[in-house]
Amino acid sequence: MLLLKLRSQMLPREKSHYRKFGLSLIMLLSLILSFAILSPAANAGEANVIKVRAKETQEGVWRFNVTVRHKDKGWKHYANNWEVLSPEGDILAERVLAHPHVKEQPFTRSLSGVKIPEGITEVIIRARDSVHEYGGRTMRVNLQTGKASKVTSKTE
Repeated sequence: MLLLKLRSQMLPREKSHYRKFGLSLIMLLSLILSFAILSPAANAGEANVIKVRAKETQEGVWRFNVTVRHKDKGWKHYANNWEVLSPEGDILAERVLAHPHVKEQPFTRSLSGVKIPEGITEVIIRARDSVHEYGGRTMRVNLQTGKASKVTSKTE
């Protein structure tokens, strides 16, 4: 009898505790989700390389024309560079993008004078944005044929 009495006294308090905790958790998750949905920076996504043209201008020296797509939102979230990488991931060159391209999407920027070490027959081009950094579509360029192909994309 004593056990039943103790149990009946504990149950309402436990249920109330869980109910309060559940409501607090739901409110917190709703708040986080609201900020994620309403935040322009969160909606801009990652920078994607969508086209690459490579041309050897002299032996071992290349020019790259890279087209990037990113929903730039202004200075707080924009595509801020792209890189030429070796197949092993070493940075061979970097093109800094000095300002947002809010009304110019997609956009193409060039980089000349890129020295490619002897023996490298392909490179990877990746773009970066000021919030997510890397993670969008990258492209692999075969330097013997000049053809570019999609490598990866988390966002597509």
